[in-house]
Amino acid sequence: MVNQGGSQQSSGQGIQGLFLNGARRHQLVATIQLMHATCVDAVIKNFDCFSIVVDQGGCDQLIFKHALAMIRPANAMRVTAQTT
Repeated sequence: MVNQGGSQQSSGQGIQGLFLNGARRHQLVATIQLMHATCVDAVIKNFDCFSIVVDQGGCDQLIFKHALAMIRPANAMRVTAQTT
C-alpha cells in the first residue's frame, strides 16, 4: 500500500501490485481499456513491472502496461496489504 507520503509500506507492493494480485488470485474478469480505447474482457493470469498476461476466451495475451488506460474488475474487490 502507498501511505500519505507516497512511499511503499513494508509489504513491498504498491497499490498497483495489490490490485493486480487480488484480481489474479480471485480470477476476476476485468475490463482492460487500452490507450487507443480498445477494451478487452479478460482474466489476469500474471504480471510484472512492465506487462500483464491475460486469458481472453482461452487465449493468452501479453499486454504492456504502458498501453493501459484503465482496469475495471467486473465485481467489487477489497485491496489490502497482507502482512505475514
